[in-house]
Amino acid sequence: MDLAALREQIDEIDGQLVALLLRRAKTAKRIGTMKRRQASPVQDKKREKQVLARVRRLCNGRAEERGIAAIYRRIIGMCTRVQRKMISDRLNSGR
Repeated sequence: MDLAALREQIDEIDGQLVALLLRRAKTAKRIGTMKRRQASPVQDKKREKQVLARVRRLCNGRAEERGIAAIYRRIIGMCTRVQRKMISDRLNSGR
């Protein structure tokens, strides 16, 4: 396999990652709606720890584990911000 073909694979994987991240953000908004209705806090440190522990288990001791966990911390932060913004926007619009 040549460099161009490998880069094509990376581009395909990147497209899949973006689609999955957008799907995760959409699900986070739905969770934010439920949290707002239940008057629950947006941030749930216990859940975040569970997600990160699961990610580490999925990495199965591979060298990339630390980097992937760092990426997941960013993803969790993004989803938390999405929830906060969605709740703020709804409160400001009176919904």
